[in-house]
Amino acid sequence: MDKKKLIKCHEVFDRFKNEGVDYCHFKSNHHLTEALAGLTDLDILADVERASSCEQILQEAGFKKVLSPGWSRYPGVEDWVGFDRDTGRLVHIHLHFRLIIGEKNIKSIHLPLEKWLFNDLREQSGLAVPAYEKELIILIIRIMYKTGIKDIARRILKGPQNSLPKNIRNELDWLLANNDEEKCEKELETSNLPLEYSFFADFIKRYRSKKISLFYLWRSKVLLAGKLKKYRYYSFIVLTWKRITRYYHLIRKEKKILENEKLYFALIGADGSGKSTLVKDLKKWLGWKLKVKVIYLGIPKKDLLFTILKYHMLILKSLANRFKSIWGVKHLTDFFYRFINTGLWLYVARKRVMLVKKAEKLSEKGIAVIAERFPLKEFWGMTVPMDGPRLNNSSGSISQWFSSIEAKLYNGLKKPEQVIVLQVEPEELRKRKSDLSFKMQSEKASFVNKISEASGYSIIDANRSYELVLLDIKRIIWEKAWV
Repeated sequence: MDKKKLIKCHEVFDRFKNEGVDYCHFKSNHHLTEALAGLTDLDILADVERASSCEQILQEAGFKKVLSPGWSRYPGVEDWVGFDRDTGRLVHIHLHFRLIIGEKNIKSIHLPLEKWLFNDLREQSGLAVPAYEKELIILIIRIMYKTGIKDIARRILKGPQNSLPKNIRNELDWLLANNDEEKCEKELETSNLPLEYSFFADFIKRYRSKKISLFYLWRSKVLLAGKLKKYRYYSFIVLTWKRITRYYHLIRKEKKILENEKLYFALIGADGSGKSTLVKDLKKWLGWKLKVKVIYLGIPKKDLLFTILKYHMLILKSLANRFKSIWGVKHLTDFFYRFINTGLWLYVARKRVMLVKKAEKLSEKGIAVIAERFPLKEFWGMTVPMDGPRLNNSSGSISQWFSSIEAKLYNGLKKPEQVIVLQVEPEELRKRKSDLSFKMQSEKASFVNKISEASGYSIIDANRSYELVLLDIKRIIWEKAWV
């Protein structure tokens, strides 16, 4: 994968520097290149006194503030998601105004080391980062808190050299290779933490000699917890409850939601334009950090009631053909066929209304919503309207009454903030999808391709390569689809 740096990140941090905002990327700097390429998160510690400036800079750079699930939110920590226009990648910034550490998914300790970290910063990949020795001290403390019994036991079975996760060992090796022990001891003294350097020296010695045992890690974890007790956020009872309940939340795999913004858009196009594949990739793209819901507004072929009604219509049609010479039977089967057909399309219309309302409610809760297809009025003039009313050609007063009910349901639908129309020439559609009648395919393409941006829609030339189409859609979503 391309390791190209995200220019947007550097624009943000250059502004932090130019406007005198103290900040640093305070951990995992061994993987900073990957973080700047949008492959992992960026963990930024910034001066709490300049919090409003930080937020303003991020907003002006196009970042969106998002909220973690309630159980995993911590005081003094914010989440911001940005977009790199050139690559189409998202970038996630953990913006810390306090140095919060703790167990996995339970951050319970506030180390008052923010000012200490901002002193003696160095530069790496264009970002301000702490001195190696300070980062090493923080990492060893984090290891003690984050490594649980389950993690330790699993790796102890593989031998002492594997008692820590591989990514932690790589980070430790990198920091130790750049560590000055004398300076490290002095940095610990200036931190004013109630810890002796012998604690860290012993860890380093044991790690280098591959003698980190289960007992040693457990003993050190208990010792450290006692020394740093005054920095805890939670009481023992609250912390125990959080440990118990975190597994329930982890199983649910809850993701982040938007704060004070809505993201709800629809993807429109003829069969063969790539809607389904694009929706799948867009969900994966946004779902990297955000909670995403796809609403399908096409014909609900997998719906149970729709399937039952369709099945009975096929039976009636078969009976009508078989007994077409018998006048009474044919008229009776035709009557029931029309009756069920009317009920079927009214049901589909009602279901679409409910799905659109559901989409609106989900977006109001901060969930990103993608509508695959939408009943646009521009398509109602087709022989068979694409995702639109099907009873508009009915004759007879009762049939017209049902038709007016259906039309009222569709007229009441509220369009998403952004409707993205995929326009493809009929010949190209035929190459991609040849299982439809060419006449129907051409008609759909004709109606779709008549839509212009003057109608308030975003038009995409989907004749091009899939990668270019996907990138253009991502740009439109990020730049236009927010409310």
